This record gives sequence, structure tokens and C-alpha cells, in this order.
Amino acid sequence: MTDVLEIEAMRITYESLKALDGEEQQRVVTWLTAKLGLSQTPSTGDSAIDPSQIGSVKQFLKAKSPDDDVSRATALAYHRTHGGGESTFTSADLSRAQVEAAIPRFNLSRAISNAQRSGYITSAGKNGIYQITSKGESLVEAMPDKELIKQVRSQRARRRKTNSTTTKVPKKVAAKIAKKARG
Repeated sequence: MTDVLEIEAMRITYESLKALDGEEQQRVVTWLTAKLGLSQTPSTGDSAIDPSQIGSVKQFLKAKSPDDDVSRATALAYHRTHGGGESTFTSADLSRAQVEAAIPRFNLSRAISNAQRSGYITSAGKNGIYQITSKGESLVEAMPDKELIKQVRSQRARRRKTNSTTTKVPKKVAAKIAKKARG
């Protein structure tokens, strides 16, 4: 019985919201969530945004409200991947999206570099080709909730393991070892 009520509530809500644009939908959902005292994150653990609900890059960034250049670059990458259906992108792709979104210009190449250092964007094998990481997706999906953003940002990026047994041998020592080995 509960399943039937839940499905009917979903159907009615969907039917009511689909006639609105993205910004209006977001406002209604935010109000409803607050009114019912619900968490803004889905309980299933899957907070991915439905690609059909993303809309234009301008609407998307307005709804997400990224607060710094790294977040803006990551949000542009998210939109490119999930809204545009492209798994990889270049800085030129993000630059075009930045213009389309009509947001103030910022140093996109530096933002991409900083997003890579933070673990939100990674190279896709070829020079100049990038992909958004799962951490980057989590960051965008957490927006605009400041507390969730803090949680994502507090996750440490994986560091490469270094081979601590390899040490550089000074040239003089290496020469002595080589001389001893010869004879």
C-alpha cells in the first residue's frame, strides 16, 4: 500500500513540475524540501542529476551557484559530461560553455589546473583532453549546499606512492662502486 502511495505522489509531483522551467522547478523542490524538513541529499546514496533535467549551461550554473573558479570549471565540466553527453572535453569546450553561460570571465586554464590538483578533473590520456572525476561529480552534486561542499572538499585526494627505496647515489660514490665492480 505504501509503495502505491509513494508512486502516486511521485507521479503527481512529476506531472506538476514538468511544465515549469529548471529554475522554477528548483525553487519548488527547495521549498517543498524545507517545508517537509527533509535532507537535500537522496537517501539512496545516488545523488546524480538526471541528464534530462539539467537544461542549459546558464540555468545549470545559476541553480548550482559555484562560488569560486575551481567550482565553476568543475560545474562546466559536469554540464559538458552529463548535459552534453561527452565523456571528455578540452579547455576550449569549457571556454565555449563559459561564454554560453554568460558568467564573468576567469582564468579557465588556471582553474582547470587547480581542479586537477584538487582531484575534481583529470587528464584523459591525451594532452589537453580532460574528464571530470567522481570527486568532481560529488562536488557539483553537493552544490549549492555549503555543508555538503565542505564534506566533499575535506576528502583527501589520493597521493601517488613513491618508491622510497630508490635513492640517488652521488656521482663520486657511484664512480667508486663502478671501479670496485670492474676490478
